[in-house]
Amino acid sequence: MSFRNKIFAAFSIVTIVLIMAISVVFYYYSSETLEENSKENLKVMTDKLANQLSQLLKPMEFISWDFIASREFMEEMATITYIKPDTIEDAYDINRAQVNINQIIHRDSLSQNFYGVNVFNKKGDFFTSNNNNYVKPQNSKSIVNQLPWKEQAQQAQGKSILIAPYDDPWENSHQKVFGLARVLRGHNIDMGYIEVQVKNEEFENIFILPQQEEYRIVVLNDDQVLYQKNVENTRLLEYYQEVADRGIDQVTDYKNPHLNNKEIFGKKIIPDWKITILLVQDYSKLMSPVYDMRRIVIAIGLISAFIAFIGMSVFSKYLTRPIRELQQCMESIEIRNLPEQIVLKNKGNEIEALNQSFQDLRTRLNDSIEREIQNHSLVLQANLDMLQAQINPHFLFNVLNMISNKGMEQENYEIGEICEAIANLLRYTTSTGQKTVTLSDEIDYTKNYLMLMEKRFEDRLKCVVDIDEEMMKMEMPKMILQPLVENALNHGYKNTTKTMYVSIYGIIKENIWKITVKDSGEGFEEAVLSEIRSQMVRVRNKIFLEKESLELEIGGMGIVNTYLRLLLCYGECADLKIRNNEQGAEVELSAPWNRF
Repeated sequence: MSFRNKIFAAFSIVTIVLIMAISVVFYYYSSETLEENSKENLKVMTDKLANQLSQLLKPMEFISWDFIASREFMEEMATITYIKPDTIEDAYDINRAQVNINQIIHRDSLSQNFYGVNVFNKKGDFFTSNNNNYVKPQNSKSIVNQLPWKEQAQQAQGKSILIAPYDDPWENSHQKVFGLARVLRGHNIDMGYIEVQVKNEEFENIFILPQQEEYRIVVLNDDQVLYQKNVENTRLLEYYQEVADRGIDQVTDYKNPHLNNKEIFGKKIIPDWKITILLVQDYSKLMSPVYDMRRIVIAIGLISAFIAFIGMSVFSKYLTRPIRELQQCMESIEIRNLPEQIVLKNKGNEIEALNQSFQDLRTRLNDSIEREIQNHSLVLQANLDMLQAQINPHFLFNVLNMISNKGMEQENYEIGEICEAIANLLRYTTSTGQKTVTLSDEIDYTKNYLMLMEKRFEDRLKCVVDIDEEMMKMEMPKMILQPLVENALNHGYKNTTKTMYVSIYGIIKENIWKITVKDSGEGFEEAVLSEIRSQMVRVRNKIFLEKESLELEIGGMGIVNTYLRLLLCYGECADLKIRNNEQGAEVELSAPWNRF
């Protein structure tokens, strides 16, 4: 793919991703904001409906309590209910009680605030505050017996009940009313009923909402449906009743299984009346403005992307023209014309810098070719020097063999052992075929060194080597143990003539191999120990943090040199610990098992 096409493709991808990101962020932000506002609005409207309904019910409840609290009224109701007109005096008392009840119930406050306040008993006695609209039926007793809410009022035992809107049976025009009723009780004896009515229109006006066709309203009193709007069928109404019984928050959402869509519910409970108000809104209608806005954003994004693609196509062609010219010049470069200058027709700051960098590269390349020719002869000379250097070890081996043979002739076998050990040491140190060796080879090399030191110190040196057999075939850096043993002999016993004990232990524990070199010498001075540890920290930082070479910085510090080789071989997992003991010092090497 050409550079121009890459620029165009990159810009296209960025543009598409940017448009998609903006669209997604805008859509989710708008939808969440609209949903939150709608839920808050639904909560406010539900609270408002509950408050308006409470304001309607409170006066109705107050009036019913006012009648029950009236001693005169209750006594007169007892008179007409339980006294039989067997004598003239009884008939007179009954007539007087009826007149008093009519006077009590015909108050201006009742007729002005309520459609009707009705008082009646099972005998058929009937009193109402609204004689202008009511015509007393001839058979009040039969109407009382057929009232649909009578049993419910009896079960309430004097508490008020709500009556769902129904046709008023006491009025000839069958006006639909909403009411509150209760049983009149005196000394645990039912004396009749009181019903406070308002017109159904007044009750339904509470639930008139702006854009109310978008909402479904259900008002429940226990299992009784007081009001419902825009609920199409019985199954849907039963579902809303089931939702009202759930322990939901004031505003929540559910998927309607009957309509197969998501709905948002506003719920408000009026505990004094056991009334639950459900205000339901379709989620799709709620989100319709967001859907319209999404289509507009997508259309704008597509148009913007199309315009941007055209502009980018022209711009990428103009931008890459100097690069194409530079490419053509580069393709014409040969060794004979490396020093020549390239002149571009279309210039820009970056292209000029690129041309200058390429010209500098040509100059350096030309210089490098010249140096390569000069260095070729030096490489040949170095190879000759290397061949000459290989002669020296062979000469030393021959000399050692000669000394060994002389010792054998004199029957001095110790000289032969010493020469053989020195030859093994020399052969091990000068071999360059492998970067790593087995631990077994390293132990043999160290034992040869210790044998020579035993010859030197005679009975003053005691050595112990105890290595886990499983570790012997483990690969490790060459000449990593002998410098630690040499360090222990040279520094641990330099100021003493006591017997020298050197121990080498090796174990595998928790998938980590550990090799410990101990001595019984004088240990490290604190200043030296601190310096070695700081050098080790510097080595680790240089390698793993600063990524710098340390080949020329280590100097002659054997322990730090060993630590460096461990890090280069095993990485950050390698570790070297150095410490003083009660008698002498010890150095512990460790790294993961099966590293190679």
